Amino acid sequence: MRSKILPLRGVLTLLLACMVLLCFASCSRRYGPPAPPTQAFEGNISQRASFSLNGVKTANDPAMLGDGDRSTYVRLTGVGRQGEIVIDLGALYRVCRLDVYPAYDGPNKGICFPLSIDVLCSADGKKYERAVSYKNVEAPDCVPVLEFSPVDARYVKLIINDCDIPTYSMAWAAEIAEIEVISFFGEYPYPV
Repeated sequence: MRSKILPLRGVLTLLLACMVLLCFASCSRRYGPPAPPTQAFEGNISQRASFSLNGVKTANDPAMLGDGDRSTYVRLTGVGRQGEIVIDLGALYRVCRLDVYPAYDGPNKGICFPLSIDVLCSADGKKYERAVSYKNVEAPDCVPVLEFSPVDARYVKLIINDCDIPTYSMAWAAEIAEIEVISFFGEYPYPV
């Protein structure tokens, strides 16, 4: 009787090992390879990024939105349509805030700023999750800070839903000087 139990125990151990291997193989097919590591960086990461536009046009280079020069601006055209600004950060970063600088510094600051912005984030550029929505009643006289729970993202998409179109010009939709994508693990100063 003892000789029959030992082979049966060995067979059961082998079956259990096979089940564990099958489960592991099934899980790795379902979830794919592990995600690349998140880059550790403190501060504005948009100067390392590339910018593209969907649904709007500009005569300016979209890269000016992240060039670090807050005195220049991008004029977005395509009135009456929803527009998107897509920022490819080049790698996964922990993103938790966007500082969106209105065009101009003088008395006209912010007069052509978008009235409504949705911020979406994605690790792969395919599946986006809403991070925050911003709605403004009138032209901002400061830098809107769009804060949200930290998320690991390579792509950040700003969807411009509504624009403040001045009565003196119906030829363009919005002007933005700079978009700073902020990543921090401690504290990072707010814009002044």
